[in-house]
Amino acid sequence: MNYSSVLNSAFEVAISLGYHPTLPEGLHTTLHREGFPIALFAPPTIISPSGNAGSPTTCRLSVKFLSKNVLSDQERAEAIAALATHAEKFCSLLSSEPHIFSVAISEIAPIGEVLTIAGEVAVSLSAEVESVECSL
Repeated sequence: MNYSSVLNSAFEVAISLGYHPTLPEGLHTTLHREGFPIALFAPPTIISPSGNAGSPTTCRLSVKFLSKNVLSDQERAEAIAALATHAEKFCSLLSSEPHIFSVAISEIAPIGEVLTIAGEVAVSLSAEVESVECSL
């Protein structure tokens, strides 16, 4: 699968929003070297392959936006709202990339479990990305 163009664009958009992008195998290294905020990407998966060369393919993009843990419930709610706003902006910016035809948000939801040893506030984004560059 050649999804590098979609993933590279997604990494660039995350960086433009101030996040340190990484894949799961690099999470702890990114946390220790860069710190929060982190955009944790799962490799995209094709959900609707194109039938012809150059025609659009739809792939699922999953991203977890992580920020520094907070103590109070109010601060946590505010942090989750900010992360959800960033997830929406991420999709909007990604959809403006030249090889991306559309980005449809499937879900944005807070994550209850802790993903790192540092603890964090996190929101999960699942989106369907239609692109000519996400092809088999």
